[in-house]
This record gives sequence, structure tokens and C-alpha cells, in this order.
Amino acid sequence: MYNRLENGNNGAVKGPSTMDFKDIDLLEHPLVTKAFEVASEAHAGESRGTSYHKYRNVIFHPAKVAELLQHTIDEYDPELIAAAMVHDVKEDTDMTIQDLENQLGSEVAYLVDEVSVDTNLKGVARREFQIASIDNMSWNARRLKVADCTINLLNMAFDPPAHWSVENRVNYLESRRRIIESAGIMDTKLLDAAHDALEIAERATFVAVRQRAQEKGFSGKTWSKAIRSAGKPLEAMLERAKMDIERLRGAFDEDGLPIQPDKTLDAVYSAAPQVHKEISTVLKRMSHMYGYEAIIPDKLKERARAEEVVETRFQDDASRITDVARGAIICQTMEDVHFVMHCLSQSYKNMVIKDRFTDPPMTAYRDMCVVVRTDNNRFAEIQIHLESFWNAKKHEGDKLYAQIRDIAADAQGRDLTPEEKKAKRKLYDQTRKLYKAAAEPHNFESNDPSTAPSIRYPEFVARAIGAVLPLKVAALPAVGGAADKPAGVRPA
Repeated sequence: MYNRLENGNNGAVKGPSTMDFKDIDLLEHPLVTKAFEVASEAHAGESRGTSYHKYRNVIFHPAKVAELLQHTIDEYDPELIAAAMVHDVKEDTDMTIQDLENQLGSEVAYLVDEVSVDTNLKGVARREFQIASIDNMSWNARRLKVADCTINLLNMAFDPPAHWSVENRVNYLESRRRIIESAGIMDTKLLDAAHDALEIAERATFVAVRQRAQEKGFSGKTWSKAIRSAGKPLEAMLERAKMDIERLRGAFDEDGLPIQPDKTLDAVYSAAPQVHKEISTVLKRMSHMYGYEAIIPDKLKERARAEEVVETRFQDDASRITDVARGAIICQTMEDVHFVMHCLSQSYKNMVIKDRFTDPPMTAYRDMCVVVRTDNNRFAEIQIHLESFWNAKKHEGDKLYAQIRDIAADAQGRDLTPEEKKAKRKLYDQTRKLYKAAAEPHNFESNDPSTAPSIRYPEFVARAIGAVLPLKVAALPAVGGAADKPAGVRPA
């Protein structure tokens, strides 16, 4: 859905895309459909730049707020959903509340008026007004305000406004936290979404603070203006950043490969549930936000399989296993893959990327494996798949690979027999044929280089890795000093 709504990735086109009602996940209630038409006309021609998109259709935001409310309130409320669809028109367009009342009725117009803020209010005054006014809002206006905050927080976390400073992010995060806490709503699903958004946005904000600290150092001169604006929340993040940079020193080896702080599988599995919860939340909310499919296992990696991997692949070094907690995102196109990597990079600047789109294994399966460093200084694995490959894998590929593994397991400790070698070659031939067919829609096998898909890494990763993976990792700067630009697979 995301790429139908969002034309103009990285400024490739000169203006915002259009959007149809069928592109969003809303019931076709007459009032909601009418509200969509009103919002589309009112916001026509508007676009906003983000860190990924030079142009983004403004209608995407109210559509996501409306979707969130539809899926998180117990009883369907068309007036509330319609109000969500037009909640920005008073602030951002020439439409008046009277215009809204004439077209959508008094209930919708009243809700929009309740949540709108005087555009003359700026900065601190605007934030404080919104926090103070929540107590005087109706129940539905509070729901709408919380949903609006939730979607804005997720946007800020995954694809923030272009050129927002760290103090902008900290101030916005803290003001939305206060609004959500003050709203007093009782909708469990909506509150869960809001709290998840706060968690994800706080992580992304901290990563932005730490990134700037590594580039500019921790001196008071560097941070004085930002601290005057954002105050104690920013100071607390800077203290966390100092400690995290110190922890980062032992998190990767000299080749940029991750090292868990746990030396035994028992310790890895003890820490893994927290890791699993974190990445599950990120992937679930990303999928809801942009229309991807998230694959989140119900349980951790099977212990017997982990023991086998540690023994055979890592020479009994349990600190090297990174996929005890894991998840996946299924994409339609390579452009989706690029955007998912961008979203992940906002929360996880410490990423190790194994690009199997450009360098597939013997089976010819193509995907992207991203190892991320989580809040508790552990690692998890996130795979980014294309739907054509994923479907082929689930329907037939997994069975073929299981047979290959069975042959290897039966021959453990001895050479393969001629019959086993022949059977293994035949299975690999079948997998390559299967995945070459899956590659055809994406032109991976094209003889024309100009039509083959290219891999576009997040900007910070592109700076770090150049064209080859992996490279040596640059040493981290001392805490308090200015950082050199990173030179390895692990960004600064």
C-alpha cells in the first residue's frame, strides 16, 4: 500500500502522488467516503518532505489516523473516523469549520474544531496549549488526539521530517507523551498502539542524539543551545549516550561482526525474550503503518537448532549467534526493501547487513539479512524478503532445503556417497530453478544491467560500507571527543 500512496521516493518525481479511497483500509461508509473526498480536495497539491521522501502526499497522515481509530476502538463510529480523515483541514487549508459542517455535519465539524490548534501559536506555546487543552476535550476528541499523536510519533520514528534537529525530536516526543498520558482514554488497543509508538520514537530519538554526540562530541558548547530548548530529557539522553558508546566498544569484532555479551546459550536465551519483544513491536507497527506483512515467530529459535549452529558454524562460541530472536518483513518491490532499511536505520544505527540480493547463496534465494543491536545491548536478526521469493520458499523451497540438510546430517562425520552427492546436486538444481523464477518479476536475471535492481543502502550505511561488504571497522572515538566518520559495516 505504501508505494501506491507515496510517489516520489528520494525526489525521483517532481510532485506528490494522488490517492484513491481503495488504497486505504477503511470501511466504505458514506460519511467516511465523503470525508475522504473533502480531505483530498482540501489538501490537493500539498506535500511534505521527509528524510526519505522529497515529496509525500499529505493525505497519507489523516488516512493512517483514521485507519488506526477504525481498528482500535470497540464500536465503529463513522463520525469519529470521518473527523480523523479531515482533522488537519482547519489548520492547514482554507476550509473553515462552517465549510466542514455544511459538508459533513455538525458532529464531525465539532470534533475537528476541538482538536485544531491556533496556527499563530508556535514552539513551546503551541505544545503547552495542546497539553493543557486535552482536559477540556470530549471523549471522541481525546481519542482522535491520541491517534494523531500515535501516527505522528511513528512517522517521526521511521521517516522523520526532513532536517529536524535532535531538540525538535526530543521536544515533540515529550509533548506527545504528556498528551497521551493526560488524555485518560480507556481504549486498550489504542493505548497499546500509543505506548508502542512512544517506545519506538524514544529509541529513534536516542539514536539521533547518540549519532550527533559521536560526530560532534559531548562538550557543553556543542549542546548548550539544544539543551536550552529540550532541557532535562535531552540531558538524560546524553548521559545514556555516553554509557552506550562505551558498551558499543565490545559489541563488534575487528571485522565488524557482532558479539553478544552472553558467553553461553543459557545466557543468550535468558536475554532473548526482551529482544524478541522489542523487534516484534518495531516490525508490527512498521507493517501497520506502511502496509507490509510482518512475520513474527511465536517463539524463539528452537534450542536444538541453535546448539547445532553454535557447534558447527561458530566453533562452540555462543556469543556469535544472533538469530535466537528474529523476525521478518515481506515486501512487494525493491523500493519497499529500500524503504524498510531506511526505517530500521532510524532506530538501529548499529546494523550489520548481509546483502543476499546482490550475492545470493547456492540456492539462489535472495533477501536482506539485517542484524540489529537492541536496547539491552543484544543482537537480533531481521530479514527483508520479496513476496515472490517468500511464497516460493514457503510452498516448496523449505521442503527442498530440509532434504539438503537431511543429507548432510546423515553423512555427518563421513564423506558423501556418490548417490548422496547426486541427490544433493539435484536438489540444489531444483532450488535454483525455483528461485530464478521468483527473480524474474524483479529483473535480477536480466542481461541488461540498466534494468537490474540496485541496492540502495541507508545514507549512513552507504557512507560506512562503500560498495563492498564487509570492511574493517573504524575504531570508536573516545567519549567526549569528536568522531571520525565510520569506515566499516558498523556505523558510528
